[in-house]
Parts: sequence; C-alpha cells; structure tokens
Amino acid sequence: MFCNININFGSQLSFAIELIMYKSDNFCYRLIVGSLAGSIMISLTFGMTLSVMGKEIPPLFVVIGSNAIGAISGLLAPSPSEKEAEKK
Repeated sequence: MFCNININFGSQLSFAIELIMYKSDNFCYRLIVGSLAGSIMISLTFGMTLSVMGKEIPPLFVVIGSNAIGAISGLLAPSPSEKEAEKK
C-alpha cells in the first residue's frame, strides 16, 4: 500500500506515532499535491480552449480550479509550529 493512512485510535501514544508517520509520508503528500496541480492545469487548459473557441466556460471548471488552488496553497503553506521551529 503506497499511502499509510490507516490510523488506529487505540491510545494517545499510538495516535501520535501514526500522525508522525502520516506527516512524514512523502509519497502520499506528493501524490495529493500532484493531483491537485493536475486538476488546476486541466481546468485551465479546458477553460482556455473553450474561450478560444468562443464557447461559454462551464462554472464547474472555475469551481474545480479555484478549489484546487486553495487546497494546494493550504498544503504548501508552512504550519505555525514549523514557523516557530524555524525561528529557534
């Protein structure tokens, strides 16, 4: 299994260990960021193609693209705990 997201909530310690393992799973993180970037590119490509052809752009492309941009910016922004660790 490529993404280790099966979390067992048996105890607080196992939850903390599993959370650390999930955050350090680079393949799963890259997969999510890559799929969001792909959806941005696809929505931009189809939107521009339809615009050049003179057709109306469906609101679905705008919604998918804007939500993917928001999600990818949230994933790539450093968390407050990481910012505090960089200051020290």
